[in-house]
Amino acid sequence: MSLTVAIIAARREVEQEASAISRALSAAGHRVSLLCQDASAAAPSAPAGGRNRGRRWPSFKDMIAWSRERDVLRALALFAKIGASRRALRDRFAALQPDAIVIFDDRRVIPDLVARFLAKELGIPTVIAPFAVSTVEADAHMRKGSARLAIEQPPMRWLKRLIARSWPSQIEAAVGTPMLFYGPWETLMLALRGMLPTRPWVLGGSGPEIVCAAGQDHRDYLLRGGVAPPSIAVTGYASLDEMKEVRPGLRDVLSSSYGLPRDRPLVVCAVPQHGEHGMVSWDRHMTMTEDLFASLAGAPAAVLLSLHPKSRLGDYEAAAARHCLPILQERLAQVLPAADLLVATFSSTVGWAIGLGIPAIVVDGMGAGFTLYRDLPGVLRVESHVELADALKRTLRTPAALDDLRRAAAASAARVVLLDGKAGQRIVGAVEAAAALRKRRQPGSDPGRNQEAA
Repeated sequence: MSLTVAIIAARREVEQEASAISRALSAAGHRVSLLCQDASAAAPSAPAGGRNRGRRWPSFKDMIAWSRERDVLRALALFAKIGASRRALRDRFAALQPDAIVIFDDRRVIPDLVARFLAKELGIPTVIAPFAVSTVEADAHMRKGSARLAIEQPPMRWLKRLIARSWPSQIEAAVGTPMLFYGPWETLMLALRGMLPTRPWVLGGSGPEIVCAAGQDHRDYLLRGGVAPPSIAVTGYASLDEMKEVRPGLRDVLSSSYGLPRDRPLVVCAVPQHGEHGMVSWDRHMTMTEDLFASLAGAPAAVLLSLHPKSRLGDYEAAAARHCLPILQERLAQVLPAADLLVATFSSTVGWAIGLGIPAIVVDGMGAGFTLYRDLPGVLRVESHVELADALKRTLRTPAALDDLRRAAAASAARVVLLDGKAGQRIVGAVEAAAALRKRRQPGSDPGRNQEAA
């Protein structure tokens, strides 16, 4: 039976995954529509980070004085944007009559969370597809410097305490400080709208019909977060199916394209985004990046740098040139199968490498201490860029050491991500299973009727 499926793909980070899922659904005979609303309307769920060079930051007193008014205005603006997003999505759903929708994150308010709750209202099943690693400790770490989210810090401490008593599952203390996921006024507004996820700190906390997991470890993480076992399907990433089809001579092509020595192991580095994510200041981020590049440049290896899709090439070109490190023009998924070793931080790319049987070194240069990948065979964790330089030399100069890591990575592959070229098929199966669960709509619930005013 042919289905009509709407895929909500409003963020650049999910474009590759959305396209891969769309192709898999189309190949299975289903009709697919990619809905790409303007993601810039999304409300911030964490302190804004990124490049603020040249900006004069307000003083602490300024922020306290403005915070109450700014939070209320932010919530009111979000209220209006939700109304506009609901109207636009309702019109699209009315035209498409989807049997299921696919989203990638049920915590991001616009358009994903709006689509999730509108679909629930209309009786349309929702499938959450994986696209990146998301952990409670990483989300909490990104928020720990925000006074507006910390329960026991002003401003609006009385309101945050009230929320903590009324909705305890909105609170997380993974970094030692009880934190809200959304701002206090935003939390109240989402509750008023009937859109407050039960467990916002875990993907799938809004209760969708199916949540797709990348691998067994991801499934276990979702279970610990309260997602019901029947709702979880271990699928892998559809966009990574191509990684099983390694292009013949890929290593030679890369060596020629980037002027790499052919007699050395190939190390690919997924350059961290600490600055873009607001986890450290931009100046600190660039200092850490220089240290990282210096460690890589001193390794007995051919090295390629891979930037995140959200990173700006111009921010890294000069540092890469200083250390004579080429920056990939291709996507990481197109190149990683040729690598002998991946260097990254706490990133989903580590799972990709292990899934291919490629060992990885995880650099915790910020001292975050995340548990992610801590006990995963095939992964070395280092706490500084000095340790990274030593680890690279020890591993790459001793073939037996690299071989041991490869064997460990191959043994761990199924734990982190299924990379067998069939993830797209499994996600299609998850969508079909969700559509089969659809309840018959009640009279008057047709999405083409009763257009709402907000």
